[in-house]
Amino acid sequence: MQNTRKRRTEPRETDEDGAKQANTKITTTTDTRSLFSPFRALGFVCNHVPPVLQPRGTTHFLTTCIGQAFHVYNCQKLKLVALGQHHEKIQCMAVHNDFTFTASGKTICKWQRGKVKLSFSSEAPAFHLSPFGEHLIVLCEDNIVRIYNISDGDLFNTLDDFDHRNFTVTTLVHPSTYLNKVLLGSKEGGLQLWNLRKRALLYEFKGWNSTVTYLAQSPAVDIVAVGLEDGHIHLHNLKYDKLVMSFLQDGGPVTSLSFRTDGNPHMCSASPAGHISVWDLEKIQLDSVIRGAHHGAVVSVSYLLSNSILVSTGTDNAIKMWIFDETGGAARLLRSRSGHHGPPNRVRHYGAEGEMLLTSGQDQSLRCSYVMSDARSVELSQGSIQKKSKRLGISEDQLKLPPVLDFAAEPLRERDWDNIVSCHLGKNYAQTWTLQNKRVGKHRLRLDDVEGDIKCVAISCCGNNAILGYTSGEIAKFNIQSGLFRTQFKQGKRKAHTNMVRGIACDSLNKITVSCAMDKTLKFWNFKSGKLIEAVSLDESGILLSHHRENKLICVALQSFDLLIFDIDTRRKVRVFSGHSNRITDLAWSADGRWLLSSSMDSSIRIWDLPSGMGLWSFSVLSPATSLSMSPTGDYLATTHVGNLGVFLWANRTLTSTVSVTPQDSTSTPQLLHFPHSIDESQKDADIEDDDDSGAENEMSSALLEPIAPIEREGLVMLTDVPKSRWENLSKLADIRRRNKPTEPPKAPEKAPFFLPTVAGLESTFDVSGAIGNDDKKPEDGSRLVNFGSLGFKSDFQNLVHKCSQSENYDNLLQKMKKLSLSSVDIEIRSLNTDDLLPFLNFLNACLISRKDFELVQSYMNLFLLVHGSSILEMPEMEDALQETKELQDAAWVHMEGLLQHSTSTVNFLRGGGL
Repeated sequence: MQNTRKRRTEPRETDEDGAKQANTKITTTTDTRSLFSPFRALGFVCNHVPPVLQPRGTTHFLTTCIGQAFHVYNCQKLKLVALGQHHEKIQCMAVHNDFTFTASGKTICKWQRGKVKLSFSSEAPAFHLSPFGEHLIVLCEDNIVRIYNISDGDLFNTLDDFDHRNFTVTTLVHPSTYLNKVLLGSKEGGLQLWNLRKRALLYEFKGWNSTVTYLAQSPAVDIVAVGLEDGHIHLHNLKYDKLVMSFLQDGGPVTSLSFRTDGNPHMCSASPAGHISVWDLEKIQLDSVIRGAHHGAVVSVSYLLSNSILVSTGTDNAIKMWIFDETGGAARLLRSRSGHHGPPNRVRHYGAEGEMLLTSGQDQSLRCSYVMSDARSVELSQGSIQKKSKRLGISEDQLKLPPVLDFAAEPLRERDWDNIVSCHLGKNYAQTWTLQNKRVGKHRLRLDDVEGDIKCVAISCCGNNAILGYTSGEIAKFNIQSGLFRTQFKQGKRKAHTNMVRGIACDSLNKITVSCAMDKTLKFWNFKSGKLIEAVSLDESGILLSHHRENKLICVALQSFDLLIFDIDTRRKVRVFSGHSNRITDLAWSADGRWLLSSSMDSSIRIWDLPSGMGLWSFSVLSPATSLSMSPTGDYLATTHVGNLGVFLWANRTLTSTVSVTPQDSTSTPQLLHFPHSIDESQKDADIEDDDDSGAENEMSSALLEPIAPIEREGLVMLTDVPKSRWENLSKLADIRRRNKPTEPPKAPEKAPFFLPTVAGLESTFDVSGAIGNDDKKPEDGSRLVNFGSLGFKSDFQNLVHKCSQSENYDNLLQKMKKLSLSSVDIEIRSLNTDDLLPFLNFLNACLISRKDFELVQSYMNLFLLVHGSSILEMPEMEDALQETKELQDAAWVHMEGLLQHSTSTVNFLRGGGL
């Protein structure tokens, strides 16, 4: 074979060009008529693509894939520190120094600081990436190994002599101390050792009659662990081609291997069954098994360098860290970060601020998510399920509650008793939950003499009562605090409905309860007595019911895909909306009650205007929405979709920009929008979670944090970005020092140190003459600070003041003062000489003219006039500058007052409902 250096012929794009193309493909176009735009996605942690663990000093970073994006987590607290967004699904990843490599089909991208720095194409789709010094090894689906230069993406070499050898490459590893060599595993079970630079096959190992699924280098030189599809793990000596030891794991193929490097001879392996096996290499036996480590296949296991902590990821959208400190060397869960591992089917906002989301899914869980901090998301506990499953020898899913069909929450009594009620698939009871303690509640609300399961639930606005609707047609009311039965809604002696109850609602005064069922009726009940007030016949069966308590309107979704709006007081139909072409999945109201939002299995989400009775706007997505919820503040719409594990947020554009809305009829085609990404495209640092505990993490966080350019518009006054701690108490610094001054001088110790000087004589006497004599000589102002102005030389700050005054450019001076601490600013201003006062006053005037850092400049001027006011009055040459300062100050404050009054009046007008 000849060592030929090939170069690819495909055009590549680097730096800004590559980033621009990638961003162009992922950006969703939103016109001026769009009411909502994609904002961000919540609940995505990892997927089936193997992650990459990278040590950086004493800190480890884990890079995971979530479809078209990758996340970088700090393993200290599993904080998200960086991410990147691709335009196609990522198939494999690799990390080398500051670069992250991703492969999507035939496209390979090199990322730095969250941006594409290099993009090049391969002749075939890639399924494995591995950095190798200055090169990147790519395993392609056409059974060719391609080596590219990391710097420019040029093709350096290829290994393509596999087909006639009956060798299909599946994975590779670089054996330690083997220069320019890699070990390749095959589908046929054999191994080959290649020299990449010479393109030469050095040695071929016979292997085993099973596909090699994973290769890992052991801490010992020449020893490599080989994981096979049949579950066998072989430790093989490459130097002597000799088998050292073998293991067999339960649960199927070996998906990942890792060696412990803190001195303990342990190796762990992962399986598709969700178990992690720990092997003792000294005793050549199984040490322990972490059963049910993940709900689904374990994708990767990796020990932290020189540590007893194991990081695992799975297809269940979870990252878990295990520490081996239990008695007998067993592992326990140290920390984790996860989302739903089954598609969520219901989402609701919780609280008046709209910062919390409650979601339930097919994974038998109820989760609480935070809109602005996904790291705080947590699953509500269902008890000691893990301990019970180990004791009983069954899976955790068998002990969990069935999937949630419907739930309702009321924050009013959150601190007093359980405030969430849920009904579950195939169960005739409703379960209570407490959100304050993030766990399952005390009561199971059940009627023993009622046949059928619970289909829907509701909670009264006072938080005291739960109302349950059954598939058999009954409706019952329970007290949440005690769990006792209160009332059963009946029509005389008959049950509430003759068919399945599909929706229940209670008004804001606890007077009327409304229910709809599959018997084509909408019924109004007395909340206290449970007696029927009025029944309204419907043309079709109602499948959903939603209530807006403030405007006392009820929306009923029919099987005919129509929406009916009823007034609770008059119990009359007031609006009818038509437009969906498939089953309606959920309903939501805007906070002011003017908009009704509906989702359907036709993949559309429609917004209806109640006052005009017209459709405002509609949009469609690639997957139908199963649930939606409008924020109480009106800023975001939250949706869940078929086949998606996350919750998607859509921003309300009417709050931030001008939207031209024209009514739509039922035949209008919805606008197609792409799903939001893990980060808002208009603000790349929206999901970066701050953590100042690690310098390395801050370094990784800077991967996406770019300096924000100031917005300069004529007529605006800009406030400063300097923290208040650096300027707010500048004029009160002297008072703070006086208050913190000790009330009495420190007392001398009883026994002085041996090194104090002594006076010669028969008795030992300490010489304290050098410490006496200067205590009573203090400056007139009582301050011990050195006045540099009286010493006859100028400091660097004073020189900078004069330099900026001569050039009439004060940017450098302002930036320097911003970086100074509170005490440093005080010292520099007090140290100004008489010839420095005029240049510094000109600096303040220039800042007033620019109208930037307004309150910061006011603080500087306050201290300047307070310290040097008497000296300024004795200097006639400063009269013109003082007059200019007065005029600028008056003009700035008048302008500021006008802006504040205008903003306050606008807010009051909008709050008053003038629209």
